[in-house]
Amino acid sequence: MKKVGIVTWYWGNYGSVLQAYALQKAVSKIGYNCETIQHNVNGSNKTKILYRIKQFGLFKTLKFYLNKIAVMLSKKNKNELIYISKREKILDKFIDENLKLSSIKYSNDNFNCCNQYDVYICGSDQIWNPNLTFLSDFYWLNFVNGKTKISYAPSIGSQGIPNSYKEKVKYMLSDFKTITVREKASEIILKDIVPNKDIVTVLDPTMLLEKDYWESLLPNRSIESDYIFVYLLRANEEQLNFVNDIAEKLGLKVAIYPLLERTNHCELEYIYGDYRIYDDTPFDFLEKIKNAKVVITDSFHCSVFSIIFHTNFFVLKKSNDKDGQLVRVTNLLELTEQDFRLIDVNTDIEKVEVKNSFVRSDIIIEQKRKECLELLKNSLN
Repeated sequence: MKKVGIVTWYWGNYGSVLQAYALQKAVSKIGYNCETIQHNVNGSNKTKILYRIKQFGLFKTLKFYLNKIAVMLSKKNKNELIYISKREKILDKFIDENLKLSSIKYSNDNFNCCNQYDVYICGSDQIWNPNLTFLSDFYWLNFVNGKTKISYAPSIGSQGIPNSYKEKVKYMLSDFKTITVREKASEIILKDIVPNKDIVTVLDPTMLLEKDYWESLLPNRSIESDYIFVYLLRANEEQLNFVNDIAEKLGLKVAIYPLLERTNHCELEYIYGDYRIYDDTPFDFLEKIKNAKVVITDSFHCSVFSIIFHTNFFVLKKSNDKDGQLVRVTNLLELTEQDFRLIDVNTDIEKVEVKNSFVRSDIIIEQKRKECLELLKNSLN
């Protein structure tokens, strides 16, 4: 049996963990011995700093790192760090129990020695976003020689590949057997760099597994009251006040997952809502989405599971989307014909027609799922 190694993000937040779980499960179901390559590779500090200086200039790079330091130093509330630690431990435990990881954990110093697999898959998530992984050879499988290389649904982000790195990307993709990406925007970016290669947009791995499978993993309902579930990656006061207004109009409680990132957070989230949840597992996260009356989010994966579970949801536009992160979600809404769910803080959601709105989505996803699984199967063979 061929051995498959997956290079992806499998930590940090619920979406990353669940997409890693889903891809490993999908490849295993096809009939392969599959594991996720354990790693701590994201470019050396020197690589990151030089990349930022080259792309954004010395002043903006210095400002970026000074802001990060300031945010870290501002965490005077001990409870914040306790909550962050709690969630990290919960996610680590879930990963240990539900993901098959390589016995070796690779770093910048030794990932070139990772040669024990017959097939390598890179993806999904934003592992090809140059502003996050700095064109690291690891995430583009540039350390693999003489073995089958496949990408499955990595995301580049809306800002694309800097001109100075396009030749490197062209070289790294030259010996891929199959190249797929998660968003149409990423497909367009790569077709410009490697016009002789077939680039295909595919479903996120979480959509390769059917609704019945995901539902079989859910724990019992944990909140008895009817509630709005809030999962915003970059919340602000205006957005949270908007959600409060909706909750009051609809007579619903508010359940929120504060973001809990070490360098990004909204302090209001720690005192906001009726239920503030810090230590749920990824399957608990899915249960909250499934049983919510309404979901308000700007998260790609929260939107995916709202569609899968037929939960009434709305994607709240970011007030400042300077990195173009929302394009991931808008591509998803376009694909599944859920465009009307994109709102802002001035939208009256009571006037948005949502009746039977998942019928077409189910048909689209089912057809696309069959195509993606067939493509994945053929690529592995």
